[in-house]
Amino acid sequence: MASIEKTTARRAFFAALSFCLVAGLAACGDSSSSSGPDPDPDPGTSSASGEGGGGEGGSDGGASSEAASSASGDGQTFCFNTGDTVRPNSPIFAYDGVWYPEYDEAQQVEFLFRHSPECRANGSCIRGDLANIGYNRVHAGAIVRVNFVSSGDPGQRGAQALFSVNPEVAESNWRKPYPAGPAFGVHQDGVYKGKVTAMNGYATTPKGAWINMSDDGAPHSVEITLPHQLPMRFHGLRIMHDNVCFSVPAPLDKPVMAVVGNSLAHGEGQFVTEETFAWIASRELGYELVNLAVGGSTITPEMVSMNFDASKRVDLAVVEWGFNDWNAGGVDAAKAKFAQVIENIRAVQPAAKIAVIVPFPTLIGTTFEGKTYLQGYGCVQPGTGANEGVGVCTTDSTTIEDWRQMERDVVAERQAAGDANIVVVDPVALGMEANLTELVSDGIHLSVAGAAKFGPLLAAQLQ
Repeated sequence: MASIEKTTARRAFFAALSFCLVAGLAACGDSSSSSGPDPDPDPGTSSASGEGGGGEGGSDGGASSEAASSASGDGQTFCFNTGDTVRPNSPIFAYDGVWYPEYDEAQQVEFLFRHSPECRANGSCIRGDLANIGYNRVHAGAIVRVNFVSSGDPGQRGAQALFSVNPEVAESNWRKPYPAGPAFGVHQDGVYKGKVTAMNGYATTPKGAWINMSDDGAPHSVEITLPHQLPMRFHGLRIMHDNVCFSVPAPLDKPVMAVVGNSLAHGEGQFVTEETFAWIASRELGYELVNLAVGGSTITPEMVSMNFDASKRVDLAVVEWGFNDWNAGGVDAAKAKFAQVIENIRAVQPAAKIAVIVPFPTLIGTTFEGKTYLQGYGCVQPGTGANEGVGVCTTDSTTIEDWRQMERDVVAERQAAGDANIVVVDPVALGMEANLTELVSDGIHLSVAGAAKFGPLLAAQLQ
């Protein structure tokens, strides 16, 4: 299957750093990589095993490394020694799941942008207050994958993956989703090992997660997921032992699930990428995830037209929008925009399956005669007697069910016109109203438990 468009042979969302560490490997020889200052020998306890807290990694080591290379049965290898920093523009790195990575040569960092430069600069695609570089919801990346073979000491750390928070993001802003510090998830050989808070405090200087090795000589993989609601900069790897060798990674060969929507799809209420329903569903389906959802956004056709194009592979497009628009009222005007979102997807992805998730049940609103109205917006006329004072009409009489029906109608109209590859996913029909107080974190957004319930339900609907 065709792979997602590459940026200078590198891919997005998964920073796939395929490498082998072989202690004393003669074929590697001496590395010609530029070496930085000696790193702190014991900067902390955060590791790719999912254990421990944070640790500072010291200086990032100057100019980009130029590693000595050697032939390998599986392809070219690049070898490094203690103190070398492997920059993010090295061919050993590939990024999957983020369509628009950008390498900043001056800063020698990789920005894992989820949205195109055109979208980030256009207020119609992302509102200025959301797209501002100081906002913590837009410029989030997702995962670094490291594959290694080692015959070294399993008690020693072979490399440190270095990340920092964009320094233009105010600490008070990024601490909203991550009060204890940026949260990384860790997988080893495909098994989730847990959450690591790899940077304690406000980290505008590089800090990161350690990659622990194994001495069994067998291939292993480590995946480090980046915070899903925080703009992270990737500084590459700092090497801790001599003769550490990396092979150029093969392109990822998976179908792609692309998501657009608001904070519920983005992952508000969850604290690590693995806890979001989009991640859970994509993993159960065996798909690569490209999550373009933005917390606080409303139904925006430009989010699709400025990010999707025919060169991007999309096998499944998931659309989850509506609550913020319900908040603003005006279901009739929103219907045209919602229909345009679907049309924009279909125009560039004629074969993709489209799944429309209608608005989730919430605990926010006024219930009257069996209908839930957003307090102060959707309304009913004040009643009398026991119902006196219920509802205040300030915009229209739109209920959240009206919004669900509007989205169902858009899908039904496309199906009637011959689009057989579009479906509705209704969280209410899937039982997400049961035990609702446990499934939402603040009355609106899914809790960790709510996302854990809905992710598998979504995957089952889309199998």
